Amino acid sequence: MSPVGAEDEFFALGGDSVRSLLIASRAKEAFAVDLTPRDILTARTVSALADLVEEHILRELEDAASGGSDHDDR
Repeated sequence: MSPVGAEDEFFALGGDSVRSLLIASRAKEAFAVDLTPRDILTARTVSALADLVEEHILRELEDAASGGSDHDDR
């Protein structure tokens, strides 16, 4: 199996809803990042998913800096 590139499509690599659950769970476990299976399915590439994770982290930092809540308003 060849390495997965940043622009490889999730579905082209055999991704499905069950795998999206696994990826979301592993992201939470490994990086404490809350992703939903829907996030995985709509981002579709590692690059797009990295952008999404960056948005989540920046939102959390902005909330923490402003004293905002921890809720997720997606």
